[in-house]
Amino acid sequence: MNYRMAYLSKDNDSSFWSFRTRTPSDILRTLDIDRALLTFDQCMGSPAFVAHPRIGAEVKFSLKTRDHAIAEIRKNQAGVALAKLWAARRSAPRRLTHMQIMGLAGLVHELWVEQFEQEPGERAAWIAHKALNRAAQEGRLINVPPIIPGQMPDERELAIEEFGDNLTAGINALPVLPDHDQGLENRFGPLCDWVLTQNTIRVDYATRKRLLTAIAMAGQTLSLANSSLSRMALSIGPKR
Repeated sequence: MNYRMAYLSKDNDSSFWSFRTRTPSDILRTLDIDRALLTFDQCMGSPAFVAHPRIGAEVKFSLKTRDHAIAEIRKNQAGVALAKLWAARRSAPRRLTHMQIMGLAGLVHELWVEQFEQEPGERAAWIAHKALNRAAQEGRLINVPPIIPGQMPDERELAIEEFGDNLTAGINALPVLPDHDQGLENRFGPLCDWVLTQNTIRVDYATRKRLLTAIAMAGQTLSLANSSLSRMALSIGPKR
């Protein structure tokens, strides 16, 4: 079954077009992820968005548009992206070199730079984001929300709840948990899946762990850069 069997539909309670397609049976038997991660650029005035649909017997999600022409374009884009995902899942797991891993992590970094360089947001939000990244990377926090490409939720309240007002001291006070790798997967897994799907690659367990770590490090570099950009933006104003 391939992506051309995808179709558009509308639910009774929504005016937006939805994408729908059945998941190939061989993919369901061997699938080791439960969600796809699809990014859509701005199209004919319709804003960019990210879809993170569950992969079951069917993949279904809103295309965020009432315009049939835009829906058709996005249906085709989703079909191509899922075809890459199915192809990757059908391939044998690969063990990548250090250079290949760093190249993939670099693509994730470039994605974030592209999306947030012009509008980095508030510095305090990036500091909180960085704190949660660090805690997950070090295995001190397991139940941490995932990072979804294209989204930057305000995590300041969550960071204070987990670490207190002094984020650095709060993180340092937490122990490294026995299942510390799970925090890395929970936080950075969607980014890992995104870049692997974009490049139609399936990796073995050891490579995935190394790639997750590389993506986490790239994310921290970006968080530092964006917090600095936000601080600089606040300092720019009319001269008196």
